Amino acid sequence: MARILQAEGRRLTSLAGWSVAVLPAGAAVDPADLPDAADWVPAAVPGTAAAALRAAGRAVPDLDACDVWFRTAIPAGAAGRVLRCAGIATLAELWLDGAKLLSSESMFLPIAPNLPAAGGRLHIRCRALAQPAGLRRARWRPALVRPHWLRGIRTTLQGRMPGWFPGPPAVGPWREVEIEEWSAGAPHVNAADLRATLDADGTGRLRVALRVTGGAAGRLLCAGQEAALHPGPDGALTGELVLPGIAPWWPHTHGEPALHAVAAEVGGARLELGRTGFRRIEVDRGADGRGFGLVVNGVPVFCRGGVWTSADPETLGGDPRPFLAAARDAGLNTIRVSGTGVWESDAFYGACDEFGLLAWQDAPLASADFPEDSPAFRELVEAEAAAFLDRVQASPSLAVLCGGSEVAQSAAMNGAPPAAWYGPLRTEALPAVLERWRPDVAYVPDSPCGPAGELPHRVDAGLAHYFGVGAYLRPPADARTSGVRFASECLAFANLPTEDAGVPPVHHPDWKRGVPRDPAAPWDFEDVRDHYLAALYGVDPARLRWEEPERYLALSRAVSGDAMEAAVAEWRRPGSSCRGAIVWTLQDVMPGAGWGLIDSAARPKPCLHALRRACAPLALLLLDEGVNGIALHVLNDRPEGFEGVLQLACYRGSVAVMRGERRVTVPAHGALSFPGEALFGRFFDAANTWRFGPPACDATHATLRAADAAPEDQPAAEAVLFPQGRPLPQAAAITAHAERNAGGWSLVIGADRFARGVRVEDEAGFRPEVDWLPLAPGQPRRLRLHGPGDAVPSGRVAALNAPGVSYRGVA
Repeated sequence: MARILQAEGRRLTSLAGWSVAVLPAGAAVDPADLPDAADWVPAAVPGTAAAALRAAGRAVPDLDACDVWFRTAIPAGAAGRVLRCAGIATLAELWLDGAKLLSSESMFLPIAPNLPAAGGRLHIRCRALAQPAGLRRARWRPALVRPHWLRGIRTTLQGRMPGWFPGPPAVGPWREVEIEEWSAGAPHVNAADLRATLDADGTGRLRVALRVTGGAAGRLLCAGQEAALHPGPDGALTGELVLPGIAPWWPHTHGEPALHAVAAEVGGARLELGRTGFRRIEVDRGADGRGFGLVVNGVPVFCRGGVWTSADPETLGGDPRPFLAAARDAGLNTIRVSGTGVWESDAFYGACDEFGLLAWQDAPLASADFPEDSPAFRELVEAEAAAFLDRVQASPSLAVLCGGSEVAQSAAMNGAPPAAWYGPLRTEALPAVLERWRPDVAYVPDSPCGPAGELPHRVDAGLAHYFGVGAYLRPPADARTSGVRFASECLAFANLPTEDAGVPPVHHPDWKRGVPRDPAAPWDFEDVRDHYLAALYGVDPARLRWEEPERYLALSRAVSGDAMEAAVAEWRRPGSSCRGAIVWTLQDVMPGAGWGLIDSAARPKPCLHALRRACAPLALLLLDEGVNGIALHVLNDRPEGFEGVLQLACYRGSVAVMRGERRVTVPAHGALSFPGEALFGRFFDAANTWRFGPPACDATHATLRAADAAPEDQPAAEAVLFPQGRPLPQAAAITAHAERNAGGWSLVIGADRFARGVRVEDEAGFRPEVDWLPLAPGQPRRLRLHGPGDAVPSGRVAALNAPGVSYRGVA
């Protein structure tokens, strides 16, 4: 049914009193065989065996090689009850008082057996995984999936990819298990079909079909309007609301993610059908037909975001909201759920709807030669997709359904012929399911993928997984020269967190467990980061780590953000053919230097503070165009125009050797571009291109300020260019003091020379509105602080090229 259905007379009851036991494979094939000596420990549901065992202080064995049993009691109740299981991992059997209710072959499929009024003892057996019978020989063997026969089992790869997603794997009822019952005489809703669309002229259309026992007619309610519900030819109650001028749903970077409550009244009972949004998604392939871009409500959108991984590798659950809120606050607008993961939860899509984040959902298929020609396998995946699309029918955030991750690339790179790259499941079955349930959502067969007949992993056509800057150690300029059209994965680094979260940094084994790596590679992603540390900052990472470990950590925290900010700025500039950049990954699954832009405790990493400058809805880009000088680009994704002042200053030491400014008016959903000379009024070698003598400046700083902004306020947007490269300029002296005002606390900071990577380290728990920022000499900056209302800020401000200075507010 459509997500978040609430109805008068309907009650959902979670089961309590769960326990779990782990047995050797085949030791008990039904509940009667369970040994009296089995070690049962308390378990939380939703949850997994690994989480329960760790909570009880037990060792976690290889759960894929064991039988895992869960049990609880089902109380007596009225007839007609249903046991709704949203997902059990993975090969599951359900037993009630020793009688088998049903079996499930996919952890992604919801099941709903009927329950007798008498209740009884429920057992769930999660069988050990084994190679499926009749599985054909793989045409290629990718390095990331072990054992290879996992491709024939419908389970997630998270917890089963060494070096990528650490174990243990999820085993057990990882999603809700609830009893559903309806009050006698109340209309009983068997299914709800909800479709919200937006016409080109801004008219919203809401179509609802309800299959109801005990109701012959009713009313559909939304946005203060109503329409009659009448029985259709198939027996369903159907109705349509036409809503001219309805407030549309936008990604938050481009407008308001407006949501509207939907309800129905049937047989005197009110049915709450949750909230929906009205939006229109189109795909733009570019003038040459070789690109990919999303157009939302008629407006092209540059998609920037991160690839979602479960916040908790043991439960595949947890609260997604803190991570998604951090993504929104950093100017990201797109979250991709990779084929290495799961069909994501209602909570995930509810948060994306609310926060205005476009969601890209891969089918859980990744990197392997899946048996797409097997009818049984194909039917399972089709059923999973239908169940997923059914429950997220109301979600406007769902923008793209993708057939999987790196399946075609894996085939091509392992020498398989083109006929093996895309199978019928991804080219025929899944598009047909999407057309049935969500025709308003775009479809792509794989990520990456390209035009017909071309290698799927080319980056200059279609969808790319771009790691030229990153794992392949290409120079920053490669982000432009590679001609990326849409990077659905990109820019993987071992990103250091701001705080170490109790894990000893750098080369301690506990730290290294959180550093990602390719299983077959003799390097990890800290080696990648160290390469750019040497290339961009001109230091010897190994020597620096030995001799000045704190400085090594500070520079390492900054360098991956530098590389990401530069790449995204190249892709987002108006002249670029690129329409999207989704970083691998959004968040970490454990403490340490993982791929995530956000650490496992939902705290933004320094790299995200850098990336937000290039991703903001109102952004300023400052780029070196070689002998054409420097270029400034003002990008305004917002639905209202911006009027302000664009300022450009070049600094040598503590002195501004060149300044210029211009008043600008940037239209809504628009952009402006200027050469540097347009602000200076004459030639000035700001990028040290012509080299007529020593460099003219150390740093070039561009700011965009609202017309009424105070000079010390945080600018609306800013960017910086270092014409002599990333080696740090001469040490700066920083000043800082905290002051209280009507809106709370602020921190006023200043520097006598250009300061890089200025960061606030507050001991009382305050966080600045921006962090890891550039600071021009003689330009004090006031930063709003957010933190505990009754506390007083106290800490220090430091920079990459300046010693720290302490501050303390006066209560």
